[in-house]
Amino acid sequence: MEQSLENTVYWMRRAADQDDVTAEYNMAVMYEKGAGVEQSYEQAFYFYKKAAAQGDLDAMYYLGVMTYNGQGVPYNGAAMAAWYKMAADDGHPKAQYQMGLLHNRGDILAHNDRKAVQWWRKAADQAYSKAMFSLGVAYSDGMGVMQSYKKANEWFEKAVALGNTEAMHNLGYAYARGWGVELDMQEAHNYWYRAALGPKLDGKGGLMQTQFVLGGYHLEGDEGFEKDDQRAYYFFSHAAQQGHSISQYNLGAMFNDGKGVPKDLMVAEAWYERAAAQNNSKAMIQIGDLYASCPDDNFCNSNKAINWYKRAAALGERVAEEKLERAEVMGFRFRRSVEDTKTWVDEKAAEVADAAADSLGVKLSSEEGIVAARRAAQRIEEAETVS
Repeated sequence: MEQSLENTVYWMRRAADQDDVTAEYNMAVMYEKGAGVEQSYEQAFYFYKKAAAQGDLDAMYYLGVMTYNGQGVPYNGAAMAAWYKMAADDGHPKAQYQMGLLHNRGDILAHNDRKAVQWWRKAADQAYSKAMFSLGVAYSDGMGVMQSYKKANEWFEKAVALGNTEAMHNLGYAYARGWGVELDMQEAHNYWYRAALGPKLDGKGGLMQTQFVLGGYHLEGDEGFEKDDQRAYYFFSHAAQQGHSISQYNLGAMFNDGKGVPKDLMVAEAWYERAAAQNNSKAMIQIGDLYASCPDDNFCNSNKAINWYKRAAALGERVAEEKLERAEVMGFRFRRSVEDTKTWVDEKAAEVADAAADSLGVKLSSEEGIVAARRAAQRIEEAETVS
C-alpha cells in the first residue's frame, strides 16, 4: 500500500512539474492534508498558486481560504478578497458566497448589502444552500432588498430542500411567529427538530444553535414543548459536544442539581470547566461555589474557590468580586468543615469579646465571646447559602 502511494506521489509530482493543472491541484491538496507527503502549507500554497495561474477556480478559492487563515502565507485581507473575487468572477459559487459575506460585513471590503445580495444570488443560482439561506436572511431583515417574509421563506425552503439546517431553524421561527406563513406550532416544532437532529436524526449532524434552543425549551416547557429534563439533557449534550459554552454550563448545572440526570458533582465540575475554558465566567463562579461550600471531601478547598472567583472577577463578574470582598472582610477564607469552623470560632472568641467591648462598651466573658462568635459564623453561613 505504501509503495503504491509513493508511486502515486512520484508520478503526480512529475505531472505537476510539467504544468499539468490537475496534478498541481492534487499536489496542493496532498500537501495541505499531509496525505502521502509531509504536511506543508507552504507547499500547498505553492501548488494551488500554480494551478490558479492556469485558471483552476477551486485553486483560486482555496488560496483565498489559506490567505485568510494565514496558512503558508501571512494573513492578508486584501489578498484574500482578491483571490475570492478572481474565482467568483469566473462563477465559483463558494467564492461568490464569500464575496457576499465580505460586502455584508464591511471589514475588508466596503459595506454594501446590495452587492452582497447580488453575489449571494449568483451563488444561489448554482444551488449553493448557504447563499440561499443568506438571501432568506436578507429578505427577512430587509437587508439590501425590500423586506418580505414571504420571499425570505421561499429562499429558506429552497435551502431546506438541500439539507441546510440553518434554514430549518429559521423556518421554525417563521411558523412559530407567523412570519409570512400561518402560525403553526407543530410545523415549527418539526423544523426545529429536523435542524437539531441533523440528516441522520441522531443529533450528530444537527445545528448547535437549535440544539441549545430546544434544550432550553424542554427545560422550561416553553414554545409549546413538553417540560422534559431528559430531553433537555439530550439536546444540551449534543450542543455541548460541539463546543457550545452555555450548553456546557447548563449540563454542569443539571449534574450539580441532579436534574434529569443522577447528581454527580465530579461530572458537574468537568462540564463547568469546559465552559470556563471558553471564558464562561458564570461557570467559574459555580466551580468556586463548589469548592467554597464543601458538599463533600472532594470539594473543600478555599484556595481553589478563591482562584476561580478571581478568574471570574477578572472577566467583570460583579458577583465574584462580591464573594471575594466578603471573604476578605470575614478575615478568613472559607470554612473547610464544621470542625474547622469550631476551631476558628474558638480561636477568635477572645477577639470577638474585645471587639464587642470596644464597639459596644460591653464586657463579654470568654464563654459569651464563643457564643457570639458562633452566632456570627452561623449568620455568615446563612447569608452565603441565600446568596
